[in-house]
Amino acid sequence: MFDGLAAALLRLIGRPGINTFIAAISLTCIFNATFDGPADGELPTWPLVAGILVTAVLQGTVVCIGHSAIE
Repeated sequence: MFDGLAAALLRLIGRPGINTFIAAISLTCIFNATFDGPADGELPTWPLVAGILVTAVLQGTVVCIGHSAIE
């Protein structure tokens, strides 16, 4: 269905997006337990948004610094 560049671009966007979402779900559980937040699926959704932002900032920092950040 996709050829060469389009498939590579889809993989480069899709894999980090899925990883970010999974990490955000984990952080949501931690935020809810720490701050006595709502159960999953109830409003407000601030724990999920906070988890996505934390994960995105960490991933962006590692990308900007490079492999030395992972070591």
